[in-house]
Amino acid sequence: MKLRRRNKAKAEFNMSAMTDIVFLLLIFFIINYEMPNAIKLLLPNATGKTTANKSITLAVSADLMYTVNNQQVAFSGVKSKLSSEISKAKSKTQEPSVVLKIDKSVDLEKVVDILQIGNELKVPMILATKPK
Repeated sequence: MKLRRRNKAKAEFNMSAMTDIVFLLLIFFIINYEMPNAIKLLLPNATGKTTANKSITLAVSADLMYTVNNQQVAFSGVKSKLSSEISKAKSKTQEPSVVLKIDKSVDLEKVVDILQIGNELKVPMILATKPK
């Protein structure tokens, strides 16, 4: 006499619960993601405060890497990149300004060169500092 089993074990694995968990984790990490700074800078200390429209950022690292709004450019291209960013910002605000984030180990001559570019473009430049 042949006996048949009534309860057969199914060898299936349901992935829907795992995909839901992975999707929720992905959303969590995307929301909590913070953009890292492109350049690590040691800013000089100061006590004064200036408030201005901070629409354009120009950063210079200790090894003379120039970035305009987190886009790396060579020193020869800083003026043209700033000019294009200023024209974009003028459509959004009345008078854009450039915030200079310059490492404190950069030579003063390089800082003066950047200020000269701002003078030629007729845009106000503000030197970013670390509060004391």
